[in-house]
Amino acid sequence: MSYRKGARLEYWVKHRLEKENYYVVRSAGSHGEADLIAFKKTPPSEILFIQISKKPKPVEEIERLIDLCNTLGVTPCIVFKNNGRLSFLKGSQVIEYVNTKRLKLSSNR
Repeated sequence: MSYRKGARLEYWVKHRLEKENYYVVRSAGSHGEADLIAFKKTPPSEILFIQISKKPKPVEEIERLIDLCNTLGVTPCIVFKNNGRLSFLKGSQVIEYVNTKRLKLSSNR
């Protein structure tokens, strides 16, 4: 994904979360695990580490995000385009997605 398109998508997600009462920090040019970090302003408190991409990331990259989130006690989220629609997966949905991808990968071998 080009930097400009990626940044546009990141800003779109950022503004959407801000409307849902999150304080959101963007990691410009991120090559780390999270593109955005969102802090819920109202109870129950929640911290989201969000990975954003134009298409689904490889399972290994998502697993690194999950491992980091488990270590820090925060919630993993992934946002990507799926058949032209934006998918926003959070917490257990991310883990289910990875498990489903793993099953597909192992059945194709």
